[in-house]
Amino acid sequence: MNTKDCEYFERLLSSRLDEELPNAQKQELDNHLADCRACREFDANLIEQRRILRSLPDVIVPEGWQSTPIKPKWWRSRLSVPFPVAAAIALVAIGGWLMALRAPGETSVGVPDTPIVVRSVEIVRVPAVQATRVDADEMKKDNKEEVL
Repeated sequence: MNTKDCEYFERLLSSRLDEELPNAQKQELDNHLADCRACREFDANLIEQRRILRSLPDVIVPEGWQSTPIKPKWWRSRLSVPFPVAAAIALVAIGGWLMALRAPGETSVGVPDTPIVVRSVEIVRVPAVQATRVDADEMKKDNKEEVL
């Protein structure tokens, strides 16, 4: 039998033990038990566990004993709301930052078809921007503006 089928029938066995199973499902369960040894063993174990539990003596609660709820620590109540909110804000901020890094640039640099001889390369660092300046023979000859 399929494991998922057996899980379904194990739930039915528990409901039958609690006398909460409709007649249609009782018949379906009986048909399955006729074919499935694992579910028959599960049913026998459930019945044995119930028998053992019923044979245990009742617990007598001492006079004057009462249950009192445990008071949460002061710091748990203070951190219960702000921490998840701060974590959510941090995740949104990091996600926005990562999306900004992956966004395509607004300008594109055209690449000429003819080869260019590069004489020097200078890297200029500006806060949050890095620009590269390239001096090429072709650019000087054509008096074109340099692209930063």
